[in-house]
Amino acid sequence: MFNKNLFRLIAILFVLLSTAACSSPAPENNVVDSQIPTEEEAPYFNFEYPTSGANIPVDVLTAKGNHNLDTDTFVWIFLHDLYAGYYLQNPPVKLIGDGTWRAANIRLGPEITALVAVEVDSSGDALIRSWVQNQRWGRIDLEELETLSGYHELAWLDITTPSVN
Repeated sequence: MFNKNLFRLIAILFVLLSTAACSSPAPENNVVDSQIPTEEEAPYFNFEYPTSGANIPVDVLTAKGNHNLDTDTFVWIFLHDLYAGYYLQNPPVKLIGDGTWRAANIRLGPEITALVAVEVDSSGDALIRSWVQNQRWGRIDLEELETLSGYHELAWLDITTPSVN
């Protein structure tokens, strides 16, 4: 008896869902196509080098990749370590008009697990520049990063550097 009632309930739900899927929405619920960002319009920022999962020695490197951001967007690279700390890298990312970007002078230390590209607005950029001016190169917690004006994580690239012995 229970299985028969369960079967009837499933059949009714199937009919209801099929009917709902086939009916068109009311005109006031239609979304205008121009409101949906296309793949070309949606902002992106990705890493080409280094590659995801790369095992990299402790060294200084230049990262690079592709983007479709305005070239006056403020983007900075932070290192993320095994202990969830973030470390500012200077200078900021150079966004090039041909859709590529470069970030020079990335100083990889031991136990780094990711490169993180962060976008901020002009106020956030001014604060980061003050950190550079004051030579603030130590650990920064995520909570502090997230309070930067205009903070938006653009990309996260998993990497591995050697552990401290």
